[in-house]
Amino acid sequence: MKTLLVASFISISSYAQFYNNAEGSPLLDLLKSAQESIKIEIYEMTNQKVLEALRQALERDVFVSIIQEPSPLEMPCQIFTRATSHDSATCKAQKELVAEVKAHEGQYVAFNKAELCGVPGRSCFQHGKIALIDGNVALISTGNFNDTNLCDLDQGPDVCNRDYSFVTEDTEIIAGLDKIFEKDILGKHYDPGALISKSLSSKLTVSPVSLNNIISFIGSATRSIQIQNQYLEEPDLNAALIKAAQKGVKVELMVSDVCNFGKPSATKNSQITHIFTDFDQAGISSRLFSKNQKINGKSGYLHAKAIVVDNANAWIGSMNGSTESALQNREYGVYFDQTESVSKLSKIMANDYQDPNTLTWKQSLSCHNSKQ
Repeated sequence: MKTLLVASFISISSYAQFYNNAEGSPLLDLLKSAQESIKIEIYEMTNQKVLEALRQALERDVFVSIIQEPSPLEMPCQIFTRATSHDSATCKAQKELVAEVKAHEGQYVAFNKAELCGVPGRSCFQHGKIALIDGNVALISTGNFNDTNLCDLDQGPDVCNRDYSFVTEDTEIIAGLDKIFEKDILGKHYDPGALISKSLSSKLTVSPVSLNNIISFIGSATRSIQIQNQYLEEPDLNAALIKAAQKGVKVELMVSDVCNFGKPSATKNSQITHIFTDFDQAGISSRLFSKNQKINGKSGYLHAKAIVVDNANAWIGSMNGSTESALQNREYGVYFDQTESVSKLSKIMANDYQDPNTLTWKQSLSCHNSKQ
């Protein structure tokens, strides 16, 4: 056992950095390296390789604990309900894993939204994406553990998402994530903010107490801000970007094509017009990521949530630019300043922004070139 643990530690050390999921997520290698424990908190987890890696971990007597969102949007499979003849193969595999984890005396539970929302009883999701391996390494991802977020071409996805991961062996981050995880698995209401020290808050964000932290990070910029998100609709977050631009900070933002899920309603059209008119007036440069942008030869979708400040400090996480994500959901994010990692993220963001297939917000609202 000692030899296995040493080999595992050496292997894991090489993962302590930022990853572009389209170039290969470290998730599978980390799951395969586990010798003692795996803890996962996730919104969606459907990739067959990930499910199989967890089954193999169970066979190695690794203790597996998983907290998952019980009702993801647009996902018909309710994995915590009894199996039926109508279940798809993917749904069946997920339900079987729930049973297998429990049969091996592990834990696989639904995120208790009645107790764990920012304000109990209000609508929220477990939208974070983390994995803790053997208590000494943590992965924080912007994307779910499914085919599109991992851009697993072996599974033949129609779309590949722009998503990122960061792996760390920082003991303070791992301990903080572990404390939140253990509280979440109990499913009783508590204040996550009480578990996050001032020191930890400079490394980690946890919704529903992350908004002020992210706003402070944006406010620290003196030269430039690059930001990617699925959408930016949170008023205070947007106000922080506008304030930075008005101070002379160069702000480049990119969100997903408004028409990815159909032509927007009149209400949504009005909302987007108001938001981006304010951005324009503040001197913020914006582009929208279209499905004509390619990721590994597939139609691309911007799912990542990332910020680079002054080309020196970065944040990636699961928090979308919405009030619900910031103040209700369980979301995770991590800051990093390693030069190589920040530079790699910044370059990807710049290349996405400069892609000739990007759209203006006005083009996006008209579903220009989006084949809707």
